[in-house]
Amino acid sequence: MAALALGAASPSSSPRPTPAEWTALGRGLDGGLVRPGDASYDAARRLFNTAFDSVRPAGVAYCANPSDVAECVAFARRMGVPLAVRSGGHSYAGWSTGTGLVLDVSRMNKVSYSAGRAVVGAGAKLVDVYAKLAAHGVSIPAGSCPTVGVSGLTLGGGIGVVSRKYGLTCDVMESVQIVTADGRLLTCDAEHEPDLYWACRGGGGGNLGVAVSFGFRTHRTREVTVFFLRWPWARATKAIEVWQSWSRAVPDELWSMMHLSSDGGTKVQIGGLHLGGRAECERLLDRLASAIGPVSSSFVKQTSYGHAMMIMGGCSTFTVSQCHRQGSLPGQTRDGRLPRDFFSGRSHMAYAPLSEAGARTLVAQVAR
Repeated sequence: MAALALGAASPSSSPRPTPAEWTALGRGLDGGLVRPGDASYDAARRLFNTAFDSVRPAGVAYCANPSDVAECVAFARRMGVPLAVRSGGHSYAGWSTGTGLVLDVSRMNKVSYSAGRAVVGAGAKLVDVYAKLAAHGVSIPAGSCPTVGVSGLTLGGGIGVVSRKYGLTCDVMESVQIVTADGRLLTCDAEHEPDLYWACRGGGGGNLGVAVSFGFRTHRTREVTVFFLRWPWARATKAIEVWQSWSRAVPDELWSMMHLSSDGGTKVQIGGLHLGGRAECERLLDRLASAIGPVSSSFVKQTSYGHAMMIMGGCSTFTVSQCHRQGSLPGQTRDGRLPRDFFSGRSHMAYAPLSEAGARTLVAQVAR
C-alpha cells in the first residue's frame, strides 16, 4: 500500500517527535527502526527507482508483525507524522517514501501453501512468491518484475503474464489481513468486513490501512513456452497494427506484450508466455510473423513455469537469491545482482485499437 489516511493533525500544526520519542518507538518494535545518522540509513531510505533518492525520511521502520505495524500507525497519528507504507518500493509516483515515517513490511514475507490456497506475507517479493509456490506445483497470477512487493501489486489490481487465463492478482485474493488507522487488525473476506475486502481488491485506491497478509486461490502449473521476437524498426507501424488484432484473436492461454524502444537503437519486440507446448506456440507466432514480416531475431523456449517467471523477470541465468537487490536489509540478499533503475511511467487502459495514423504517431514519438 502506498499511503494510509490517518485523520491526524497536519505535521505543520503538531510538534515534531523528539529524539527520545523516536528512540522509544524503535525500542517498542520487534523489527527495527533506522534513523538518519545510522549506518544503514542511506540504503534503507532508497527505493528501487533512483528518481526519489533526494527524499530523506525521518525514520524507516522494518515491521516484523502486525503489532509493529499498529505501533507505527499509532505513533504517526499521535505525532502528526506523515506515514508512507512500503512493500517493494516500486511505486511510479514515489508513494513508497516520504519525509515522515516509512513503514516497511519486507520482514513479513512468509509464503505457505495448503489445499489449493496460499498465504503470503505483505512484504514478500514476487520472485520469492513464485519460487516457494513452485515447490508445490502451483502459482498465482502476478507480475514479472521480481522485486515488486505482493502488496502494491495486489491492492492495485495486479496485471501479469497469465492474466488472460487466470485473471488479475486481486481476482484470486480470497482474504486480506489489514491494520486500520485506529490500530485494529481485521481479517477481511467475502463474509467478514466485506466492504473493506471489496475495497482492497482494487476499489479503494490503496488508502484504507496497512495490509499485512493475503490469502490467495492458486492454480496448478505445468511446462509453458516463453517467446521473444524482434523486428527492424522499419516494421514498427505494421507490427502495432498486426499485433493489436492478433493478440485479441489468440487463445487465452497466450499472453503477449509489445515493446517499442529507442534505447541503444530503435527496436520492436513482441514477447510473452504461452500456457502450453512449444509447437502450438510456434504455430500462433508463425501467423504473427507472416503478417508483420521477417523477424530479425527470435527466442522460443519451453520450460518449467518457475523458470519461465525467472526469464520474464530478467533472471534467466540467476538463482532466486541472486534475483534481488544486493544488501543486508530486509528484502535484499547478500548475493543479489539486480540493479536499481531510473524511470518514470504511467498506465493507461486502451478501449479501442490504435488507428494507422495513431500507430504512426506513436512510432514517431518513440523514435524522437
